[in-house]
Amino acid sequence: GHTVNMQAVRGLGVAKRPGLVPIGDCFNHEVDHLANVVSTSDVDNEVFDFVATQPVSAGAELLVSYSLHGEPSNAKLLLDYGFCIAYSVNDEVAVPLVEVDENADVRRLLTALHLDTYARSARLSIEAPDNSDPPNELIAVGRVLALDRNALRTATVQSVLG
Repeated sequence: GHTVNMQAVRGLGVAKRPGLVPIGDCFNHEVDHLANVVSTSDVDNEVFDFVATQPVSAGAELLVSYSLHGEPSNAKLLLDYGFCIAYSVNDEVAVPLVEVDENADVRRLLTALHLDTYARSARLSIEAPDNSDPPNELIAVGRVLALDRNALRTATVQSVLG
C-alpha cells in the first residue's frame, strides 16, 4: 500500500489551500526562519516548485517550514502532518491544578503563597528553549497539592518553598 500525506500548500502569492504534494514529504520541518526551502506555485501553468532560499551544500538537509500562519504547535503538526517535534516553544497546555475553595488548608497555603489565583487558572507555555525548568509557581502549587492531610495542616510558606 501507499501512504499519502495531506500537506497544506504554502504557495507564495497564491491562495493557500490543502493539496497533495507527494514530494513535500521528503522535506523535514524547521521553524520558518531556519528553513532553507520555500514552496511556490503557479496555478495557471500547473507548477509547484520547491526553491532553496540560500546556498545548500551537497548532502545537506533540505528543510521547509510547515507553518502557514506562525509556527504550529505539536497538536497542529500531529493532526495535519502526522508528526511532532521534540521541543516546541509554541506548545501550550491548560492544567487544572485544584479547586482552591474545596480545601481550607490548601486555600490557606496557596493564599499565603499568593498563588490561589494562579492555581485556579494556570496556563503553561514554554518561553525559551534554554529554559527547561517549570515555573516556580507551578512547583510551589505542586508541592502544596502533594502534601497529605496531616502535612497540609501544619505546612507553612517556608516549608513549601524550602
